[in-house]
Amino acid sequence: MYDEQGVVDAESDSLKEEQNWDEYWRLLFPKITLQDILDFEQMYKGSEEERLDLLGLYRDCSGDMDCILDSALCCRPDNELQKLLTFDLLQAAINSSDPPAL
Repeated sequence: MYDEQGVVDAESDSLKEEQNWDEYWRLLFPKITLQDILDFEQMYKGSEEERLDLLGLYRDCSGDMDCILDSALCCRPDNELQKLLTFDLLQAAINSSDPPAL
């Protein structure tokens, strides 16, 4: 009701105690499954969004690779290949004609 009118009347049916708030919450925010996370990771890895995120982390962490790897999305500390790919991506950006600013 608030989203539609900008006000909620205290006597409104939407505020009655019988409301199933768990159900309402799940309607707004569906439960995230492991498959949802895996699908996101597959879509995110190698994307332009990941590249921009890593460049932002490079700047925010002042180039500290431990900080970058600790903060990067979908980066597991035990995944050496991911560490190398992240390093290669950042190294390519640093070597480019428009390197990321610290």
